[in-house]
Amino acid sequence: MSQYLRYGKDSALRFDVPSETLVADCTAVPGQVLEDPSARVSACLAEPLGFPPLARAIVPGDRVVISVDPNTPQPCEIISGVVRTLLAGNVRPSDIVVLQTRADVGHSESLARTGSDGVEVVHHDPRDRSQLSYLAASAEANPIYLNRHLCDADFVLPINLTQPEASFGYGGIYGGLYPTFSDAQAPQRFRAAVFGRKAGPRQRCCAEAEEVAWLLGVQLSVQIVAGPGNTTLHALAGLADEVARRSRELVDAAWSIQVPRKASLVIAAIEGDADDQSWENFGRALYAASRVCADQGTIVLCTDLKRKPGPALRRLAVDAQDAELRRQIRHEKSDDAMSASLLLETRNQQRVCLLSRLAEEVVEGIGVGYIADPRQVRRLSEQHDSCILLANAHRAAPHAMLAEPV
Repeated sequence: MSQYLRYGKDSALRFDVPSETLVADCTAVPGQVLEDPSARVSACLAEPLGFPPLARAIVPGDRVVISVDPNTPQPCEIISGVVRTLLAGNVRPSDIVVLQTRADVGHSESLARTGSDGVEVVHHDPRDRSQLSYLAASAEANPIYLNRHLCDADFVLPINLTQPEASFGYGGIYGGLYPTFSDAQAPQRFRAAVFGRKAGPRQRCCAEAEEVAWLLGVQLSVQIVAGPGNTTLHALAGLADEVARRSRELVDAAWSIQVPRKASLVIAAIEGDADDQSWENFGRALYAASRVCADQGTIVLCTDLKRKPGPALRRLAVDAQDAELRRQIRHEKSDDAMSASLLLETRNQQRVCLLSRLAEEVVEGIGVGYIADPRQVRRLSEQHDSCILLANAHRAAPHAMLAEPV
């Protein structure tokens, strides 16, 4: 039987891996994707879990800020569902702010189609001090600076992507709110916690994000569970504790994957459009694949990645000891620092190869094997005696029951 692994926006690899070689075919996601995410979000906000309908929770004249997790799939549809619900509840467009991390004309066009021309779309820049306001000091005595629209809001409604707790860079249920919309220092502290790989610092970061949500008065939140590619499996809204518990159950059912044992070859893919083809998702996919790849095995990442590596990843091209590279990467402030640190660690344990739209010298310059075309991936699959296919690896949290191939 043939196997198909989708990557990029509309590309796919076809394999004929023998059953005795194929340890696990993780190319299907249980559940049906939402045909109309916008309508689903509106329905959830009309009957939230453990919370009154959104229209009854907002007083006329309240300033409402919708913060959008940058990893949210189908953001235009999700945002439109929230905005339509607010407008139906007689909230004026001029009282609504959509806060996101990067300029995306598609979001503005989508809002215009809802008849909400007066809705303000703000693009957060953590380096712009004029955008920031001091909220409070955290329980750990860290100063909390947030986008001023959040601090000035009467009602903050976060849209968060729920991720498995075992995923790379997991920031808790409010990771899409904080440190996403903070100053430049908070993300560095959170990255340091991830670099350490210890549970304690990560738990403190998650607790700090929850503390920020509490300080902002957040009670109602929208939680999204992603489907394959740029699709949505589930949308939930409700009281924070209830929606967090239910969304964790749903994300684990979809993306917490158990395989019988590790394999000598893991072929992992990043499916989705240009926004999904990022170095952050490269890191997430690499981490997922490394969890089920045997020591000294091979990881192949199939992507449409065409963005050049950032400053942290480019440091891997320098001929230096790992300890020195690790120190330099820790001090980088760029978004690719976590992926660079992970790649430095992983390439000492497994061979990492990349199918992308990048030039050979760019890929090999960061210590990664260059895959020119899908035929090379298929040939690699014929050279190993154990193989795992992992679709949407940037979403997945796989786990092997046995440590090594049998």
